[in-house]
Amino acid sequence: MRATAANIAVSDLLASMMVQVEVTTGYDQVVPHWVDSDSDTCDRREEILIAESTTMATGCNVLSATWFSRYDGAAWTNSRDIDIDHVVGLKEAWDLGTNAGTTAPASVLCE
Repeated sequence: MRATAANIAVSDLLASMMVQVEVTTGYDQVVPHWVDSDSDTCDRREEILIAESTTMATGCNVLSATWFSRYDGAAWTNSRDIDIDHVVGLKEAWDLGTNAGTTAPASVLCE
């Protein structure tokens, strides 16, 4: 029988969660994240700026274009004003387990 929200107790769900101690030492920005993983001379930040721009961006060094925030609808025209960050901060990800993984860069995902 397929489980549904109606027949699973919250206490059962909480009891099934795995709890681990965070590793809060050893972090020193060791995860490379603005790299050129596809060897096209544009790093990840530049590729995200190009992909998300609503105006034509030329080359990797995008200084001026137009970007819209999905969060508040604001428009930005200077790339230096845009903070491209992570859903989870790098230090928090380290504390939660990336310290046991690899520093090999993942591929860029732009929607």
